Amino acid sequence: MTELFEGLSKSLDEAMDFAKGQKNASRVTRVEFIPPESFPPNRIKKIRKEHGLTQKMFARLLDISVETVKSWERGINHPNGPSARLLQLIEKRSDVIEDFFRAEAG
Repeated sequence: MTELFEGLSKSLDEAMDFAKGQKNASRVTRVEFIPPESFPPNRIKKIRKEHGLTQKMFARLLDISVETVKSWERGINHPNGPSARLLQLIEKRSDVIEDFFRAEAG
């Protein structure tokens, strides 16, 4: 048997023993996720402008309405959940959005 197969077989045996209550978990990894940051209006506008995007283009990138972008930038509403996480990602890894643009001849 190969080393890979032996390792997989051993892991499967351990998992079966654990499932039957015959063995305690040998390794536990706990992961704590950091909540998304808050984005005040000036920070959102800065992210958008750093990428040379209009509000309409930014809205299309985030798959939200232009009205939502405007309300964020005016401080009426605030991004939360996935929107805040995505803004955080765009801010920290600006190259990530390049995959979402397609050049059109015209």
